[in-house]
Amino acid sequence: MAIQTIIPGADFSESGIGYYGESWPPIGALKWAGMFGHAYPEDPSYDYSLRGKRATMHGLVTPLTGSYAEPDQVAWWTLPYTDEELLESGVPGSLTIAAVVKWLNNGEDGVPASSYNTSTTPGLKMEVDKAAGTMQMHTYAGGVSADTVSRAPGLSAGGWEFMASVWSPSGMALYRKGAADSAMLVSTGSYVNGSAPGTQNPRAFRVGRDWNGNVAGGCAVAGLAVYDIAANSAQIDKIYSGIKSWLAAHAGPVI
Repeated sequence: MAIQTIIPGADFSESGIGYYGESWPPIGALKWAGMFGHAYPEDPSYDYSLRGKRATMHGLVTPLTGSYAEPDQVAWWTLPYTDEELLESGVPGSLTIAAVVKWLNNGEDGVPASSYNTSTTPGLKMEVDKAAGTMQMHTYAGGVSADTVSRAPGLSAGGWEFMASVWSPSGMALYRKGAADSAMLVSTGSYVNGSAPGTQNPRAFRVGRDWNGNVAGGCAVAGLAVYDIAANSAQIDKIYSGIKSWLAAHAGPVI
């Protein structure tokens, strides 16, 4: 029989808070994951994927409440990966970014994640449009126009929602679902104005604003995860179910 050593009361977690369960499901390709609120077990820069790659906070994000943040032009996070690094790791040209967001309806566009700078330079972006809470994903491949996929609001518009943008060599897919929606809503699109995402500038993804700072402030963000694959619908459902359950266990937003 193997010898088992037990140390009563030992806690080897980073902040001495014990094991707190899996937030964003590691579907074999999780590169970074975070939760943006003081009520969660770790601070907003912490990497819940356990890869130890912290985000960088810029400015003072207010309000940084118990369960979410409202980043804007002067306060945001930079993720520890560039768009090029993520597109070249895992499955080349493939990337999935999932987030829990809320449209603020304050006349501003919201940016859960972006490596966008100008329309004439490569970049990727997921956005909550100020007009009606429409969710969008963009691929800037160096041309004047972006390839865009939009997902019109469902019944949950104005409440907390799950959002996922999937880039693959063959096209794009945008998912959204909130507590009032009976099923996952999805829109798909192809690359017309440019090409499938490949070599970027590169620029690190920002949570809360574009690189030029012109688009920001229109959404609250509770959490975000980055996967270096193009997740299929079954994997998206698993990611949604996992973070929904974790949020419920930690008094987070209801999606």
